[in-house]
Amino acid sequence: QANFLGGSCCGLEKHTWMRKLYELGGQAFFDGISFHPYTGVGFQRIYRMHLGKWFDLFRDFKDDPAQGIYMTEAANHRGWGYNDYVYERHQARRESHAHTGLHMMLHAEAMGIPRDQVYVFYAREHGYNDFYLLRRDSPTPSAIAFQVMNECLRDTRFVRELPMPGHDDFFQLYRDDTRTVAALFNGGDRQEIEVRTDAATVEQTDCMGNRKQLAVTGGRVTVTFDNFPIFLRVGPGEELAPAWGTLTVQPNLALAALGATVHVSSPNPDPKAALPEVLIDGDSTGFVGGRWCEDVAGMGQFPDTVEVRLSAPAAVDTVILHHEYGGWQRTLRDFDIEVFDGADWRTVDSVRGNYYAEVTRHVFAPVTTDRIRAVVRAVNTSLFGQVDWIKPQTALRAIAVYAAPRGDARVFFADTRLDKPKLVSGELVTLPFRIVNPGLMPFEGELRLQAAEGISAQALTVAVPPGGEIIAQMPVQTTPQAKAGIHTLLASVFADGRMVSTDYEPRWIELKHE
Repeated sequence: QANFLGGSCCGLEKHTWMRKLYELGGQAFFDGISFHPYTGVGFQRIYRMHLGKWFDLFRDFKDDPAQGIYMTEAANHRGWGYNDYVYERHQARRESHAHTGLHMMLHAEAMGIPRDQVYVFYAREHGYNDFYLLRRDSPTPSAIAFQVMNECLRDTRFVRELPMPGHDDFFQLYRDDTRTVAALFNGGDRQEIEVRTDAATVEQTDCMGNRKQLAVTGGRVTVTFDNFPIFLRVGPGEELAPAWGTLTVQPNLALAALGATVHVSSPNPDPKAALPEVLIDGDSTGFVGGRWCEDVAGMGQFPDTVEVRLSAPAAVDTVILHHEYGGWQRTLRDFDIEVFDGADWRTVDSVRGNYYAEVTRHVFAPVTTDRIRAVVRAVNTSLFGQVDWIKPQTALRAIAVYAAPRGDARVFFADTRLDKPKLVSGELVTLPFRIVNPGLMPFEGELRLQAAEGISAQALTVAVPPGGEIIAQMPVQTTPQAKAGIHTLLASVFADGRMVSTDYEPRWIELKHE
């Protein structure tokens, strides 16, 4: 009656290998499967995409994943850490792996893999990486974060994720007979929101175990979170939810699908390198089109400029840069954000000495402009600051630009998959969009899609009941006139003549000509 695990694949993306094993009938010989959740590009959306493909496999073969899916050698899915001597040699601050370990656990639970089927690797210091919980004289930050999570969530069960409009923002609900707990975290961009509750007080715990009581005013509390998760606790049956009426619609104007273009001072002529256009394809992970790096001939020569031109002037007040990180943590160190005010370039924000922030948000007084640029004056050669044998190279994953005024959001998109369907020009593809209405009134509006020439979709009427959700199936038609390559598709919902929601994470299709 032993329980046999099959697979033990090393890597999230090895569902492709497991699918071949299933096609050969291999699942008849094991009771469950295990895999090591490593990936070289461990952003949250990529991680969730691959987890979703494991469950797609089960559905396709009518297997029951409840029989057992285990994550073994589970560790930081973002990349390798380094042992003490490496940090000491370069006199660098140790990068914390605590938050990415919690992301791994929380995402897995939300998608159907409970915490008690996730096995952390290693218990004790071993090898050249930081995937362990105990040093010789103390626990690691990851160990503390896991213990805090277990204390906050022990005996609770995942209920649902509530929709949020921000980039990689997650609001997860867990419950048992004694408490309701919310876990809030994102991909690194600091976020402040109001949370609605019917409790008298809310207990907030950060991932290092620091606790405080939040006073509730008018049924709301204000909380701030980033990529380090926080946990909110109230009593059994009490409510925790985003105060949706305070959230706004913020379309990213720096998208090729909206007519934006990008221009860099040092393009890379290497035919295998990603073009600068990947900076405005809407994918902040670099998974869809890759990451942009300047030409090696320009390395070490500053300043470098990365300029985005919008399709029309707008009252721009926010720019977000998604820096390169990779194995070397090659973030921009010294740079300026400039906007063209009609007569000259104006500096609206300056950063000096950035080492660890891979997502930087730059907020300033609105400037009506159609041109925005980052002027790069120095870059980090690695996580450790400056390493002589690594040449400085300007690199970015994405740029986002937002403008005032912002409208109040009424419905939200949820659960976007990072899939990139491959089509032949002229083919039709149907894309599902999950739309959530958290309000108390029925909602009716139009789902519209914006895309490049040669790609089109008819607007769909959508009706969502109060407190409910729908999945709208939108047929997207491509024509032979559409250019080959990767295209960004941006969905939005309109009602009463205005945009009331936009999909923060666009969709993509890849076209080729026969």
